[in-house]
Amino acid sequence: MGYRLPSILGAVLLAACGLKADPRGADQVRPKTISNLAGRSATDGVHLEWQRPATYLNGQRMDDLGGFLVFRGAPGQQAEQIGEIEVADRDRFRPEKRFEYVDKQATKGATYYYRVVSYTLDRYHSFPSNQVTVSPEP
Repeated sequence: MGYRLPSILGAVLLAACGLKADPRGADQVRPKTISNLAGRSATDGVHLEWQRPATYLNGQRMDDLGGFLVFRGAPGQQAEQIGEIEVADRDRFRPEKRFEYVDKQATKGATYYYRVVSYTLDRYHSFPSNQVTVSPEP
C-alpha cells in the first residue's frame, strides 16, 4: 500500500513527458512575404499600401494574422521600426484585404525606403516585404 501513491505519481509524470505532436516547420507558421508594397508621396506624408497575406509560406490558409510592423530607412542607414498595425478583424465575415499606413514624420525632400513585416498571433514573423523608395513632396 505504501508503494501505490509513488507508483501512481510516477505513472502520471511519465505520461506527461514526451512528444505530443509533430513540430511545425517555419514554413508552416511564417506568413507569406508581402510582395506588393506600394508607396506614394502626399501632402500629409508618405502613404504605404499593401495586400493582406492570406497564406503561410507553405501555401496553407492563414487565419491567425496578428499585425504588421512598418520599417523606414534612409540611404546608408539601417531601417528602424516606425509603426505597428494590429489586425482585429479575424472574426469578421469579410476581413480587410488591403492595409495602409501614413508616415507623417517623413521629412519633405528626403529619400526613404520602406518595408513591412507581417506576424501571426504567436509572433511568427514573415520575411521583409519588397522595398519601396519614396521622397516626400517638398
